[in-house]
Amino acid sequence: IIAEGQTSSTIGTFVSLSGLPWALQFVWGPMIDRFQSSPMGRRRPWILLAQTCAFLASLGLLFVGDPPTQYLKTLVVAFFVHSIFASIQDASVDAQAITIISVRERGRINGIMRGGFLIGAAAGAAGLSWILRNKGYLTAAIINSSVLFFFTLLTIFIKEKSDDHLFPCSMKMKHRRKYQPVYDYSILKLFKELFKGLLSKQSLQLFIPIVIVYLSQAIFIRAYNIHLINVLGWTDTSVSILSGAYGTLIVVGVVLTSGWLADRIGARRLLLIVIIMHACYMLISNLIEPLWN
Repeated sequence: IIAEGQTSSTIGTFVSLSGLPWALQFVWGPMIDRFQSSPMGRRRPWILLAQTCAFLASLGLLFVGDPPTQYLKTLVVAFFVHSIFASIQDASVDAQAITIISVRERGRINGIMRGGFLIGAAAGAAGLSWILRNKGYLTAAIINSSVLFFFTLLTIFIKEKSDDHLFPCSMKMKHRRKYQPVYDYSILKLFKELFKGLLSKQSLQLFIPIVIVYLSQAIFIRAYNIHLINVLGWTDTSVSILSGAYGTLIVVGVVLTSGWLADRIGARRLLLIVIIMHACYMLISNLIEPLWN
């Protein structure tokens, strides 16, 4: 979008609408917690449903004309719908990890999960950007949906626990275990408990700094990409390949190391160290702007 000469306000609107469902994960959480009794596992039905819907939503990209920048409204709708189900799947996977992983291993597991997330995003950025420029938009959209379809099929055969059923009707009724809801609360009560926890002093002390860090990072990286392409003359493919290859390898290494450190020194202490380091690198990066060339 940047390389095609769209305005920064158009780019901002596109990014904001595509990312909006991810900001609503506090809505998905109580729903996932309330409805989690199934012979397929507590969280697995949510993961499968959300991932299948995300794949189906990705097919909407096939109906966007080429070049896609001339059909931005359709493109935004396709990304927005896909983001809804992708964010639900993300919340479901996080809930599953918290449910089945012991406290002493959560740092490492979270590091591995985040590393996988980054590798997938990088492969999409570097690989699909090259395909988009050299093979056309439709080819890139088909490959994107095909990869999603493959991993959706793979996820179907991954159980949450060894004695869970692969499918809802995989065993005769008389041999099925009886599943009782884990939370026998109403959705309203779960939301009340959620906001009570969010507004506590301890939660706000964590929430506010993290929001500031993510906001600063998001503003900087969007503006920086526009600057690289429009001012410094980089191609969109070069930006995508650099951030999706060398950049991601470094970040994945840091993420995996951080997961191990979180289990060793504690997540809260590491969080404070990372926020300080993040502030320093943001400040230094912007102070040396004359050297960006």
